Amino acid sequence: MSQDKIQADFDRIARLLAEEPERPDRYERFLLAQVPASCQRVLEVGCGAGRLARAIAARGAAVTGIDASPEMIRLARQGSPEDASVEFVCGDFSVQPLGPGLYDCVLSAATLHHMPVAATLARMKGLLRPDGVLVLHDLRSLVGVGDWLRSGLAAVCNGDAAWWIRSRLRERRVVRAAWREHGSGERYLTMMEVRALCETTLPNARIYCHALWRYTVVWTREPVQASPVQASNGSHVTEMGRVTPWK
Repeated sequence: MSQDKIQADFDRIARLLAEEPERPDRYERFLLAQVPASCQRVLEVGCGAGRLARAIAARGAAVTGIDASPEMIRLARQGSPEDASVEFVCGDFSVQPLGPGLYDCVLSAATLHHMPVAATLARMKGLLRPDGVLVLHDLRSLVGVGDWLRSGLAAVCNGDAAWWIRSRLRERRVVRAAWREHGSGERYLTMMEVRALCETTLPNARIYCHALWRYTVVWTREPVQASPVQASNGSHVTEMGRVTPWK
């Protein structure tokens, strides 16, 4: 899907959402818990209407939200108090001037699948300070009957399925249609691909597999210091990320 088509879809969705009451996402509290309370500067990539960015700013952090959709940014600014410590920027994350090593946390929700993964992750990592935290939350593709059954059973048991049904019933039909049309042309990573990506790009990341076709990756940038192993032979060995299912 082209970037122009993605922007047009989200401009359309933003205009529709402007007439809807704001509602929290199912995973909002979980994502907030992944952002360290000590963070002073946070960047949200793909901030949409700004609800998550405002929630982080309310905890005392200075937050920058960036999104390529002018209508989403308009909605985000409109919904934010004037004294909120949050700034919304309309632009392309891949080329937007942002200070390297500036942020304590870089967060992205339901956005990575719209972008070139390798280049996007490299830029996100470069924007983090040493010990900074990267939080990636996105949709995932289900593979095989077993994956569908496990996800469905987990969603029923933990209340995700009931939440999803209620949220869809509250939305106007035209909003559901806009989301469905946008999603019809998208492709998401499988959990196997997420694990492989973390092994090569985000070593030692925590990987969460969620019931409602979502996953979360939490990765901490290492401090800038030479380890004894690196000092002796220049090599560095890391473990594979561990997977925590069904959060």
